[in-house]
Amino acid sequence: MRFQPLDAEKSGLYSKLVLDYLAKKKELEPFISNWPTREGFHKQIQERANFPVDRENLVQALRRQYSQLEPGTAVEANLKRLEDPNTYTVTTGQQIHVFLGPMYVYWKIISTIALARKLKQEFPENHFVPVFWMATEDHDFAEIDHLELFKRSFKWGRNRSIPGPVGRLSTEGLPELSEEILALFTREEKFKKYETLFQEAYTHFENFADATRFLVHSLFGEYGLVVLDPDDEALKKDLLPIVRDELLFEKSKERVEETSETLAKTYSLQIHPREINLFYVGGAGRERLVKNEGRIETLSGEILGDTATLDSWLPKKMKDISTNVVLRPVYQECILPNLAYIGGPGETAYWLQLKGVFDHYSVLFPILENRKSIFIIGEKIKAGIEKFKLQVEDLFLDEDDLRQKVMERSDDGLVSLKEELGEWELLKDKMIKKAAAINPAQARPIAEIFNQNEKIIRKIEKEIFTLQEAGLEKGLEKVFKIKALIKEKGFTQERDQYLIQYLFQLDTSVVIDLLTMNYDECGPVALLIE
Repeated sequence: MRFQPLDAEKSGLYSKLVLDYLAKKKELEPFISNWPTREGFHKQIQERANFPVDRENLVQALRRQYSQLEPGTAVEANLKRLEDPNTYTVTTGQQIHVFLGPMYVYWKIISTIALARKLKQEFPENHFVPVFWMATEDHDFAEIDHLELFKRSFKWGRNRSIPGPVGRLSTEGLPELSEEILALFTREEKFKKYETLFQEAYTHFENFADATRFLVHSLFGEYGLVVLDPDDEALKKDLLPIVRDELLFEKSKERVEETSETLAKTYSLQIHPREINLFYVGGAGRERLVKNEGRIETLSGEILGDTATLDSWLPKKMKDISTNVVLRPVYQECILPNLAYIGGPGETAYWLQLKGVFDHYSVLFPILENRKSIFIIGEKIKAGIEKFKLQVEDLFLDEDDLRQKVMERSDDGLVSLKEELGEWELLKDKMIKKAAAINPAQARPIAEIFNQNEKIIRKIEKEIFTLQEAGLEKGLEKVFKIKALIKEKGFTQERDQYLIQYLFQLDTSVVIDLLTMNYDECGPVALLIE
């Protein structure tokens, strides 16, 4: 098993903004804290000391959250370390999903664990704890209630009367969904232990957040990954001053727009802030908060209180207030002694719009580390790519361009009349000029003769090309099958295929060790060749 880095730009996975960030363009320095380099992390560690968090409250909250689980040696050690001011976190996050979601969730977590280990090697006097921020407060159920396996669609069939936080949902319907999905893997002997795991998660735990925590901990806890649920009243108390400021003065929108105005001159942007970037979970579910005639209320009109008496009612409401995409990152950095956030390209892009918000609230902006985008292929498949004289990056091309490239590089040597047609064009120009010098009236008839014959030649070229293409069709079929393993119908392997498909195929311990040893060399995009 080995990693082979791929060209990030040729992969087509990243926007110009993210590519420029990966290239560490100087123009982006006003929008970050430090670059994700050894020197950058050294500076971030020093700066983090000036932004302390309530470690006692954090650890107590985590221990309550783990009360239904056996933390295990590695997690227990990391919980104790979090009490130490020389311990820092590196964090990734994801909206919780049935059966944990697409494969990129796996790579987010693996990237985070590997980065924590790498930092420990570089800064042995400190400790680094990998954290999975379990985004339980999102309410878009349609995003997380389904998956597609082996060309079959599966859906969590349950009714929701109100759009509340998905983490608070009961696991009703998940045991039945588990039976359907797990039946697909009955012939896989290596899958037996995972079958038991999913059955236990969705049968023994009452809500979706607890079930997901159990799954993530069971799969990654032995590597020290700490799972944090932000939907926690005690943790939200640390966010109260920021929520208060947001409700009274609506400053986050202003700060995002200031940053966005500059970035928009060069880049496409991800997020557009609201006047108030907070939600409230009330009678109508999780709704945006708005200000109306001096009152704070939900979009449907549920009144929380007026701004004049905010200090009296806000502390009582904090448990049901949650952040949106603008303030969620601020909440994270308020409660964790964090150095870096590991996110996908979309996340990296929107975090770059948030530096002004962090500065306004005097919260340290973390280093942004792009998660690894890894594509799994076998050694034989790689050999098949090379047989057609292709590079792996070529598999990210659309089908027409890939077809053209295969034909151009075929051993049969495609006959092309491109060169001859170029010479034909030069001959036409030469003859028209000579004729026009003697009799200008002859120029047009000569051009027409040449154009008519050029059409005939191009038709012949197309017929030749079609004949050759037919001969190469079997080879093209093989190439397109290989391409489908990497990217199909616009979706890459890490988005189109689900974590559950690969659990029994990958030795996570080996993958983490391999990535830790090759973290920088791997780059942002790589093949994992088995």
